[in-house]
Formats: sequence, C-alpha cells, structure tokens
Amino acid sequence: MKIEPFLVASTVNIAIAQRLVRTICTDCKQKKVFSAPARESLSGTVPPHLLANVGNVYEGKGCKVCGGTGFKGRTVIGEVLVVDDEIREVMLRKGSASEIKQIAVKNGMTTIVEEGVRKVIAGDTTFAEILRVTHE
Repeated sequence: MKIEPFLVASTVNIAIAQRLVRTICTDCKQKKVFSAPARESLSGTVPPHLLANVGNVYEGKGCKVCGGTGFKGRTVIGEVLVVDDEIREVMLRKGSASEIKQIAVKNGMTTIVEEGVRKVIAGDTTFAEILRVTHE
C-alpha cells in the first residue's frame, strides 16, 4: 500500500479478522469418530497441540430441516490482534506478517484456526468447514 511503517505503527491499535462458518444442523447432528487418518491429514494444516484436544467430532447427515446439507445457520470465528509496543517495533523495522503473528500468539492471541478448532470440539461445526473458510 506504500504507507510508511511509522504511520501504521502509530495509528493502528487493533486488527480483527473474522469468518462465518456454517453450523451443524441440530436435527441431524451425529457423533463421528475422529480417526487416526483424519488426524494425520490435518497435521500439516492444524497445529498438533490443537489436534491433541480433539476427541469426538460431529457432522450433519442431512435432513428436511437443513435441506439435506447437514448445516443450518452460521457462527463466527475470529481473532483479535492487539498492537502492543513489541508488535509496533516489528512493524517499524518492516518485519514479516508471520513474525508479528508469532509475537501475538506468544502474547496470548487466539488464532482464527484455534477458535475454529474450539467450535469443532464443541460440536458446532466441522474441520472441513473451518478449512474451507480459513484457507482460501
């Protein structure tokens, strides 16, 4: 955008990212075994420490209520990046986005993927849905 780093670092206090994910239909929701192959297939995309907390997962089989899709309604997943002095310093020296993310996570930020995994664990949505909206 050709904006000087000091202008961004001095004016931005917070950045928010959000996505809407479809929620599993409660009328046809069924428990599904989270198999080892499924866990393995997600290992390159979802951090291992998040997968370790996943027990059972759920899916919608499809019914008249959801029009056969297995989903009904939407819920939000998001992340909030608070721009603190440490992040401002990285911005001023033109550090990478991954460096900023690493510092933010170290300082307590919940990533959008982590929030999505929490919704999967709660039985609100599926891994396929989280991956669909976070990996464009």
